[in-house]
Amino acid sequence: PHRSPIHRIWFYRGGPIFQLVFGFGGTLCLAILYTLGYKQRWTKVALWLMVTAMQNRNMHVHDGSDTYVRHLLLWSCQLPMAQTWSLDYYYYSTKYNYNRQDQRR
Repeated sequence: PHRSPIHRIWFYRGGPIFQLVFGFGGTLCLAILYTLGYKQRWTKVALWLMVTAMQNRNMHVHDGSDTYVRHLLLWSCQLPMAQTWSLDYYYYSTKYNYNRQDQRR
């Protein structure tokens, strides 16, 4: 299993600069995109994977809040988060002239 390319990419440690730029920077960018609601279907799954990968690199410095955040992100992957207060909803409503008030009637 340690010779497979997926295993080498997923568990690549690299140097400290690589870990800072890719790990923290990538997770920060995904968190900003998730907060704004841009392409939430893919962003929330990628954010969950990045957070899980980052937290599993050092298990000795965790407390219960890390597990709680991971579980909240996993639950949000199952929920339709892009239907309210997101850039996806704004784009969809302006492009297709869709209004939530019409749906309630």
